[in-house]
Amino acid sequence: AAACSKYEARHKELETRHEHGMSRLNSAQDRIQGILDARTALETRGSQVKSRAQEMQRVAAEITSQLVILDEIADKLRQENRAADTSAEADVSRSAAETELQIRKLSEQIEVNNQSVSFSSRQVSELELEVADEGRKLLDLDAKLPALNEQKKLAVSTRNFKEAGRVAALIKEISTDKSEVEAKIADGKARLTELGDAIQTKHDRNEQLLVQVQELKKGLNAARLEDLNARRLSLGDTSNKVRAMGSTDPGTFGATVLFLLETEMEACHVQAKAISVQICGDESLAEPAPQAQTEDLEASSRDLA
Repeated sequence: AAACSKYEARHKELETRHEHGMSRLNSAQDRIQGILDARTALETRGSQVKSRAQEMQRVAAEITSQLVILDEIADKLRQENRAADTSAEADVSRSAAETELQIRKLSEQIEVNNQSVSFSSRQVSELELEVADEGRKLLDLDAKLPALNEQKKLAVSTRNFKEAGRVAALIKEISTDKSEVEAKIADGKARLTELGDAIQTKHDRNEQLLVQVQELKKGLNAARLEDLNARRLSLGDTSNKVRAMGSTDPGTFGATVLFLLETEMEACHVQAKAISVQICGDESLAEPAPQAQTEDLEASSRDLA
């Protein structure tokens, strides 16, 4: 019985040790699994951080490239500002200013001529009324003379020399008035002819001046249109470079740059359409020539290559 009790005690002790060992083993396995899980999480996070870092590097590279484009645009603007005072573009600008001054002077001359024509036209109207009034007086005088001549003849035939003398004096007075009226009418008609010739001369001169103004405006507008179309092509080339340098998806720096460029292009297009209407009556000249577009695209391809 004592041996049996000792055996049971030993067996129980072994079971206790086994359970304790299994508990420690399970605990160790749990710790190992926890470590493995943590390692996996760290590796996943590390991959994500690495991926984000690579994406940030890519975006940074795109922004750097696109900043280069912005620097180029800024340089062009600075060069244009300097050129406005020192280069051939300054000559073009001065030429445009001189052309505009010529147009203003010619337009002022046209306005002066128009005012002169208006004044002369009022004089013509007044003279025409005066000549018409004198014409009516002449008709009245002419109407009186036949009857007076008859009265004079009658007085002479009846030897009423006193009456004949009175009538003769009246006829002489009317004849004098008639001569004065005829002189006024002749003078008025001569003045009307003179004024008519002057008005026609002013009209003819204004037509010549208007032709000059239209030619000057046409040349000025053509130069402006060429400049606007060239600027649009240049902006389009720059836009292509921005697209080639990186993403232009909404919210990106590239999209902001592209928006600024396209806004400027649209402003150029609006101005070009307005000038085209002035030149030919429609907007057909606002589009760059196909050859110019082809050359621009080829240049863009070479630059990107």
